[in-house]
Amino acid sequence: MPTPSKRRAIDKDKLLKITLDNGFVGQTSKGLRIGDTIEKAVQIYGKPDSKSSMHLKWDKLVIYTLENIVTNLRLKM
Repeated sequence: MPTPSKRRAIDKDKLLKITLDNGFVGQTSKGLRIGDTIEKAVQIYGKPDSKSSMHLKWDKLVIYTLENIVTNLRLKM
């Protein structure tokens, strides 16, 4: 089983963001998981504020993708 990878950005003891990759087997509070489709992400979170071929971005969430599949989640605090 892969080891979850978590990268954190901390400033003066305050967590600013956390990035989770394919070792993370959990889900967001709304039920999005790594490995889900872009379509599911949009169904759950609505139209993104911005998007490219590699990511979709909302106010506090960035989803990185590869071939229309969620590969990483970045949560901003």
